[in-house]
Amino acid sequence: MVNDTPRAAALLARKREFGERARAYGMREEFLKGDTRDRVLEHLEPVTDEIALDLGAGPGAMSVSLAPFVHRVIALDLAPEMLRAGQLAARRVGRMPALPVAGDAARLPLRDASVQVVACRHAVRLFGDPEPVARELARVLSLGGRVVIVDTMASGDPQVDSVLASLETLHAGGDVALRAGDQWREILMAAGLRVDWLDHSLYELQAGRSLLEWFSASGASTDVFVRARQMLADAPRAVRDHLRVLMHGEDIQFHPPLGIIAARRVG
Repeated sequence: MVNDTPRAAALLARKREFGERARAYGMREEFLKGDTRDRVLEHLEPVTDEIALDLGAGPGAMSVSLAPFVHRVIALDLAPEMLRAGQLAARRVGRMPALPVAGDAARLPLRDASVQVVACRHAVRLFGDPEPVARELARVLSLGGRVVIVDTMASGDPQVDSVLASLETLHAGGDVALRAGDQWREILMAAGLRVDWLDHSLYELQAGRSLLEWFSASGASTDVFVRARQMLADAPRAVRDHLRVLMHGEDIQFHPPLGIIAARRVG
């Protein structure tokens, strides 16, 4: 029998961390106004009689966007506080709240072939080992079901990826593993899904991400923010150019490169 104690401890710690961040995350501009929401809907092609899963739903921005196009949205997140924030977000805009489900992405509390579309936006890098997550996606998707993943992904440039991984780890307060789009393609295909679309170097906000706001939302200390700021300021010129770093007083604007991958269950 596999010893799940280390994973259970890590999940509990992450659950507490993200529960504490729920209010701040609900105000983050990249969730509320980011360009990738429309890209996710475009590739999911949801229809009115389908059940959608918002995986790693956070404060509910993707659930709210999906709601008008499907019969029902299931919002799954590790932190109940995030799910409550998502319920409030839906009510504020007059949408039917998603069905809230607290759970682990690697052990989805859903029946086989029970959903037709899955959206996972700005969350998958936080799930740990991606292989069991991909297998769970294949299990819960019905035949012809679609999944779209959007997240920060490795660029393939070791210098860029080292800085990105360090920033993400500081922000998350724990290990974060960034994978390239081609790696995600292999992982999803190994789980039995057909990959229909892969695009690199997307950007969420035209103005870029504010490092100060990003770390404030995470509840990080001033010392952690200062370390992250110095890391970007001291990065090689090629890295700063790739991330489109712009010094803005005490703050820094930068553009973490996102990837989008769309897959389908065909068998």
